[in-house]
Amino acid sequence: MESADGDDGAAYRKPAVDDRALCFAHIHDRYLDEELRGAAFEGRCAFCPEGARGPAQVVLVGRLADTVLFALSGYGCPADAPVEWPHGDSHKVPPDPAQAVAEACEPVLDADVLKAVQEYIDRREWDGDPVAYVPRSSAVRDSWEGLCRTVAARDLDLPDSDPSPGSDRDRLESLMGRIAGIVRDENLVMRIEPGVKIWRGRMRSDKTLPGYRAADIGSVPPERAAENRMSRAGIPLFYGSAAAGTAVVEISARDGRPFAAVAAFETTRPLRLLDLVDIPEPPSLFDRRHAARRDSLVFLRDFARDLSRPVFYDGRKHRDYRPTQYLTDYFRQSAELSVDGIRFRSAHTGGVNYALFVDATQCLEPGAVDGQGTLRLIEGSERVEDLDRRHVTQPV
Repeated sequence: MESADGDDGAAYRKPAVDDRALCFAHIHDRYLDEELRGAAFEGRCAFCPEGARGPAQVVLVGRLADTVLFALSGYGCPADAPVEWPHGDSHKVPPDPAQAVAEACEPVLDADVLKAVQEYIDRREWDGDPVAYVPRSSAVRDSWEGLCRTVAARDLDLPDSDPSPGSDRDRLESLMGRIAGIVRDENLVMRIEPGVKIWRGRMRSDKTLPGYRAADIGSVPPERAAENRMSRAGIPLFYGSAAAGTAVVEISARDGRPFAAVAAFETTRPLRLLDLVDIPEPPSLFDRRHAARRDSLVFLRDFARDLSRPVFYDGRKHRDYRPTQYLTDYFRQSAELSVDGIRFRSAHTGGVNYALFVDATQCLEPGAVDGQGTLRLIEGSERVEDLDRRHVTQPV
């Protein structure tokens, strides 16, 4: 245990800028709790209500700040080298430790404790004794951010670019090899059997049943395939939903007409899908044993979040779609993962959506036999529903 004056015989020095202490009731992460127990001493908590400040095991605000920053720095352990993207140094700014702590600890610390930690860091900076903080390098995290910056700054068209060593295409392939490893390690490729329903629709001006054929409501031909977050113009994908209601909300977000006609397809063969719906919860930042796994899962969650964001259908090219388009392209072409599509959350309802690597020739009419094509329109599934915009999210 550490004494009340902070002298535990180790190298840690009780900071002069903040001698307040807090009890463990204000810390909501068991790994951070465990990290700090060895620095605890008996004292009074400065953050509990006045009448509840009896003797308790407490830890100094400064020790808490240093422990959090040590975790953000990777506990002194080197990480795998990031994939570097040559976009100059204009984006580089000195890391802000107070901001890093705020982003990492908002769900972990009570608000007044988090504010005290940030103030401790800022006061150390003003006193000319800044805290030690070198952000942990992560190949996955840094490479994703670098790719996004590069695409925005240079308007790259990576899928058709030079694949030679050291090129942007080569860097992306290196990153994708790492992502494929994450997908394998986390068992994120799922199999769905023949007979799974997938809903798709079109907006209409009246309630008349349109009598859709598979050619009307299935994947469009390449010359009609518009840009989407997951596909470039000219690359047809089959976008659908697990529930009719989700499909209605998805298509109504981009069309002001009052009715939605939807119909269901069913799978005619087993499909392998990248499952971004059930990504495991990332381990705690303060779980030393699983830092690399945390980086990987955070990356996949960020990718899934971007896939789920609403889309503009305004006929223009959108540069911010490109990173997700590139990753989807590589999943589509990956012989290593061999997936038929992606399963992801709806931005509007939280329901399940599908993006299947299925062109118009694989969308068959009712009566096609199992084993042919990939999707078969279900006879009698067509319905027209009144538009309900309560769940519509504005595109961003």
